[in-house]
Amino acid sequence: MFSWWTANSLTKISYYFSEDTFNRKQYVYREGDKTNRIYFCTAGEFRLTRKFVDNRNSSKKKLAAFFSPRPVVKHIEADILSIGPGEVFGEVEINELPERITSCVAMSNDAAAISIPLADWTRRIHNRRSKEYFKKEAPIRLQYIEDRIEELATFY
Repeated sequence: MFSWWTANSLTKISYYFSEDTFNRKQYVYREGDKTNRIYFCTAGEFRLTRKFVDNRNSSKKKLAAFFSPRPVVKHIEADILSIGPGEVFGEVEINELPERITSCVAMSNDAAAISIPLADWTRRIHNRRSKEYFKKEAPIRLQYIEDRIEELATFY
């Protein structure tokens, strides 16, 4: 992603990045949050997840529903995509979507990511190859995520 950048360009843009560490199962962002940052994984593992209402029938669920005065609704958080060091996340919504379509959670202790506010990203990224990369790759990943969500929705 940044391999074609000059040292001077990297130094200039680095002032707009911040680094965060996350504990295992700590959320970076949640589904429905405002899209306001792009993240680059520097250590550990992150997962993109999506909540679904569990519509699968089970005897425990039927029994709980029978004794409960209000409907029992159980949510399942399903894995959509794993992210590792060197990978970008949170970028798929930058072109079209004002809200996050997935949640992102750290899956390892001391997971780390650098991030840049969306406003700084769009104002300060002038590298043609980087812009082309996101213009091309973000829609592909978005389509993969949407297909995976649709696939999981039929299961739950």
